[in-house]
Amino acid sequence: MISFVRIPAQHAPIGGALTYGVETDAAAICIRARRAAPEDAGAEGAPQPGALLGAKRFAGAGRVACDVAPFLRAAVRFVPTTGGTGFRPADDRLVAVTVEAFAIGTGASDAASREDDGDAAPGFATAGGQQAGRIPSSGGPEAEPAATAAVRRFLPCAAAVAAPALMTSMPRERLIAPGESDELTLLADAPLVVTLTAVRAGGGREVRTYRSAAAGLQLFRFDTRDFPGAERATVDAGLCGTVSYALLPAPEGAQRLAWRTAEGSVEHYTFPIVRTRRVRVDRERVRGPEGIRSAAVRAERRTTVESAYEASAMLGALAGLLAAPQAWAAEPEGYRPVDIVTEEAVVHRHGTLSSFEATFRSTAETPQPWN
Repeated sequence: MISFVRIPAQHAPIGGALTYGVETDAAAICIRARRAAPEDAGAEGAPQPGALLGAKRFAGAGRVACDVAPFLRAAVRFVPTTGGTGFRPADDRLVAVTVEAFAIGTGASDAASREDDGDAAPGFATAGGQQAGRIPSSGGPEAEPAATAAVRRFLPCAAAVAAPALMTSMPRERLIAPGESDELTLLADAPLVVTLTAVRAGGGREVRTYRSAAAGLQLFRFDTRDFPGAERATVDAGLCGTVSYALLPAPEGAQRLAWRTAEGSVEHYTFPIVRTRRVRVDRERVRGPEGIRSAAVRAERRTTVESAYEASAMLGALAGLLAAPQAWAAEPEGYRPVDIVTEEAVVHRHGTLSSFEATFRSTAETPQPWN
């Protein structure tokens, strides 16, 4: 007999432990986590429903506890939203999981666990942490799970969030330039109504209302191009909170960056100063009869940007860029993935105003025709 006696709460954070408790009288069991969200199937590049995220084997009957969070963290990859103002799907921001328990250690189950054609399991390990072989084959009746936990959708953030909430690391008062966009991450226990009010020069006002289709994690995109001539804008998401924008033209040559945060959101900031643009070359050389020559050349461009002098709250939010697992340069043709190479930055200096500086490079290598 196998049964789940503990499963994590809905919308628990993957930054903490996601422990499933199982009671069993089997000699050994295998617990595996699979992706369960059907909506992931339509997203380009997204894992298909049922994709194996990880598995772990436990020896000995009784009660076992399996933390599946390490399996899930590597499965989360964000893509910033695009398009006009309004709600956007949040499929890639959630990890929907079903967890299964299998009895192993007897007869056919032993044979199945040794089959070479079984599903390869990323992170498959014994309870002691040693790497094992493969999980039971999915092809035979012995591989049918003895117990399956209810589907849970987990948030890609570091700490628990209680709905309703605005999931953000940035202040509620923000600057944005005409032609730019911003993205708000909202967690609601009911469908949301967002009211966007734009104020134009001379006092003209435009009010638009947007409604989400369901509760849960919501992404709301504000595109300033939908409100030409606006000087101020307010996005009121009810109990989730309000964000206010002042629209000011960005300096010529400014660089807007976006990055994934520990709060589970994608934040944006326009750096008004591009301090430097550098080209770095790594050259491999070989020595032959004709002397030294280049065997391979790899070049990358690095850009250093600097923020305006900001208050401590904004500088603290910008510091999250250094630890972000994903970052992008926002450009007219879309978002370009970048790699943040800065490892340390000053966010406070006593007695003076402070700015934030960071260096990034492209994640794609530029092929050289002579390599």
